[in-house]
Amino acid sequence: MKFSDYATPHSSLKYSSEYFSALTFERAHSIDYPVIGKPGFITAWCFDSNEPASASSTLVQPGEVVLHADDLLPISRAMELAYAKGSRSVVVTFDGIAVIYHFSKIRLLLVINNNRPAIIGARSLYSHIIASNILLSSDLDHFKTLRIRAPVTGFQVTQFPLWKLACLLGETWLEEDVVNALLELLYLKNATATNNDPTFIALPTSFAQDMRYLFEAGSDTYSSNLSLLRRRLRAVPMANISFVTCENDHFSGYRYFPKFSSLRLGDSMGRPSSGDILPAFNWFIDGISGGGYPAPEGVGEGHMPLQGPQSGSCGIASVNFVTRGELSDPPIWDDVSSPLFRNKALQDIIVYHLTVQQTSSENWLVQCALAPLEKSEVLIDDPYQPVGYNDYNLYRPTGTHPIHAFSAKIRTQPLIALPRGTPKRDDSQLSASSIPVPPISKLPAFSTSAPVIILPADADDDDDIIDLSGSSPIISPQPTKVEPDIIDLTRTIFHPRPRNSAPPPHNSAPPPSGVIVLPDSDSDDDVVIEYTTTSSLRQMGNFVG
Repeated sequence: MKFSDYATPHSSLKYSSEYFSALTFERAHSIDYPVIGKPGFITAWCFDSNEPASASSTLVQPGEVVLHADDLLPISRAMELAYAKGSRSVVVTFDGIAVIYHFSKIRLLLVINNNRPAIIGARSLYSHIIASNILLSSDLDHFKTLRIRAPVTGFQVTQFPLWKLACLLGETWLEEDVVNALLELLYLKNATATNNDPTFIALPTSFAQDMRYLFEAGSDTYSSNLSLLRRRLRAVPMANISFVTCENDHFSGYRYFPKFSSLRLGDSMGRPSSGDILPAFNWFIDGISGGGYPAPEGVGEGHMPLQGPQSGSCGIASVNFVTRGELSDPPIWDDVSSPLFRNKALQDIIVYHLTVQQTSSENWLVQCALAPLEKSEVLIDDPYQPVGYNDYNLYRPTGTHPIHAFSAKIRTQPLIALPRGTPKRDDSQLSASSIPVPPISKLPAFSTSAPVIILPADADDDDDIIDLSGSSPIISPQPTKVEPDIIDLTRTIFHPRPRNSAPPPHNSAPPPSGVIVLPDSDSDDDVVIEYTTTSSLRQMGNFVG
């Protein structure tokens, strides 16, 4: 008999590898898992030629303390050679007692050690999902029957066992595979908004790793992944290129807007960008034909709330920073609301996994347009090139892709209300120079219409406070009490226009009177203020929009 056959526990045994492979979340939550002893419990051991057959020598008995992997590994490594020399068991001494173990039991005890993190994670995940009520009852019932070691499905860039979703609980550091899954899901959700090739890409952590590796190596050619991505960028101009880096177990998010040559960093620990990110990124986009990707001169600091002490939320915060680059009304992560963002990520991945399981896997993706190869992108046979990864950004989902069914299904799940708000000015895709504002002294004569002005609420940005208490060339001073929410029209120029109308040209004249509609953060209504050039502002009441 071969050593591998002799030393492998039978598949029907409790705690065998096959046992754990078939274990569901519901079953994992209820089993009695053996206690694992501390390292150093064994005081002596030696091989023996006897082939024991007793239950205590081959099975894990109820209440038995399992030896720690640190004690078992030296024995396991030496067993094959000992088997070739005639040994069939090992005598171990601990707590003053000598016991004999079949070689297969040594392997069985190691399997128990190795699966302990999976059992702990699966149990925590099971309890959390039930307690937090993030799934419909029918989907919860389905989740309970999932195998804890079954791979998450529906992703191109990553595959990991379902129990690892437990990293989304508490303030645990996120697994890199989970971060990449969230980035791919973000890309797929945004890709459903158009029938054309998406102009927003969210690159996995492997992108920055390959880019930095090749740049530091002084390579004059690109890897297969980077070459394909450059061809994608040449074929369809991108509005937003985002990526996440993972360095020394810390995640950071980056957003690049080609239109404004702006590269922004979002780091939940307030750390600056690594020194090689900017030159490596400029090396990557260098020479992309058409001039549509100008090299940023620096890395700006994007708006990113800081995580708390002992927090492991850099991963979820970085994904949110990337997400905010594409949405007009984005949810904004902060340390207090981090559990909500983690719950939402957990809900999304589980519901997506369940949806994929119910979808036939045919014709899900179509390749995006790729421009022809350029000289620097000619692939060479280089053993030092990065291994490569499956880049979902090279494809767009077809009508049969499960992301469409997911988009409908996720809306039926219990609502997880994420905090939303207008991002700080550094989150905008606009630059100040792109918005021409005429000086007050050069405003032309006013017309006589009375339009409505909609002012966006931005409670977080003190620079946008508009003070009505002071004098202005077009507003008379107010003797009345100044309320806490102040509006200063002396520092802001508005082009009044009726609601739902197209904006007037920049040289058109604003009217002498109109209505300002201010969003009321304390209600669902809007506060309406009437103004004229010769009279003071007065509040008209609430306007239901």
